[in-house]
Amino acid sequence: TIKENQWPKTFTGVCIRKCTGLCIRKCAGVCIRKCTGVCIRKCTGLCIRKCTGVCIRKCTGVCFRKCTGVCIRKCTGVCTRKCAGVRFRKCTGVCIRKCAGVRIRKCTGVCFRKCTGVCFRKCAGVRIRKCTGVCIRKCTGVCIRTCTGLCIRKCTGVCIRKCAGVCIRKCTGVCFRKCTGVCIRKCAGVRIRKCTGVCFRKSTGMCIRKCTGVCNVQVCVLGNVQVCVMYRCV
Repeated sequence: TIKENQWPKTFTGVCIRKCTGLCIRKCAGVCIRKCTGVCIRKCTGLCIRKCTGVCIRKCTGVCFRKCTGVCIRKCTGVCTRKCAGVRFRKCTGVCIRKCAGVRIRKCTGVCFRKCTGVCFRKCAGVRIRKCTGVCIRKCTGVCIRTCTGLCIRKCTGVCIRKCAGVCIRKCTGVCFRKCTGVCIRKCAGVRIRKCTGVCFRKSTGMCIRKCTGVCNVQVCVLGNVQVCVMYRCV
């Protein structure tokens, strides 16, 4: 429904529907053309979303030119532009390119995906371009470094860790932490969901099947029955 005017000093038109009164159309010094679902708040710190072919002119240092994704200086607040999947935030070199919902920071080709606690971060000059459904978990100490051409998809099926190029595909329930080695739940106290009791050697990543509890991986030999310091490997 159309809400009442909350900013009589700046409002010269009507409020757009479904915006809870926070969206102003035909605001002083603002031109909006062929917009769908455009929201502008208080004419300062403009936020425009889901707009096609929109030009904003003469509005508190916020301007865009002909859908080219060009951001003009002295941009205050949040400047969001959706033109061929390009978005800009705060006009400070931070941009978002068309990556199917993927964020890119500092225009360096590093992709961020909107997942809970999941994103790509720039790690030691690593650049990921044209990302689609690619994720890295926990944003810190985790990145793709030496695994050429491999991706982490959907955060739940494929895991890649920057430990000496160790790459795991379709590793359901397997996770890697802080690049200190390869391990899953019941191995060095690392918690992983849907663990089937499989432990991995920290140094080489060799698999010790049916490992009950935390084994001393230095004395356990793959395929042999030995008694570990605290538990038994079969």
